[in-house]
Amino acid sequence: ELLNHEDHTTKTTAREILVALKDPRAVGPIGAGLSDNRYRYDAQRSLIAMGPVAESAFWPHVTNEEWIFAKDMCEALGQIGTKRSIPILEGAKTHDSSFVKRAAEDAITQIELAKREPVDLPGTTDAEVADEGIRKMRTWTDASGSNTIEALFIKFESGKVRLRTRSGKFLSLWLSQLSGADRIYLMGQMQREP
Repeated sequence: ELLNHEDHTTKTTAREILVALKDPRAVGPIGAGLSDNRYRYDAQRSLIAMGPVAESAFWPHVTNEEWIFAKDMCEALGQIGTKRSIPILEGAKTHDSSFVKRAAEDAITQIELAKREPVDLPGTTDAEVADEGIRKMRTWTDASGSNTIEALFIKFESGKVRLRTRSGKFLSLWLSQLSGADRIYLMGQMQREP
């Protein structure tokens, strides 16, 4: 709650304490700052200070259209990433910018040399992470057409679609809750799965 406090000093102090403790619960709220230019630098610096526990906060951004931002996210993963970030960085190597491609390649090399151990966070498995490397953020719309969310498709199982938002939160939605266009997209994704 204090990370969203209106007083800047309170917010900063709370972030600094959570970063020092490397509290995994802080990754999502701090990572949300990456999407806002006003807080991006502080969020990036804080997440890097947290180390491997924070690597997932950078994943949605390595393929961002803004190449400087995507490059920075790849470089951050080079500093703190584990083997779980490698599939994500492989996806970044398809970016239009040669700077992002190079940053992704360099980050993979740094990760392989550092051999940092992944930190298990609730709701994140190696299989889900590997899947994310071949998928990109997209806007999902509900069946009514009035609500949208930007998220990665993780998997479809037992009639439910599992998504991960930019902030790192996982959502499970019934297929019937999604728009017709999203259902068509999902059919295409599932046909590609082995």
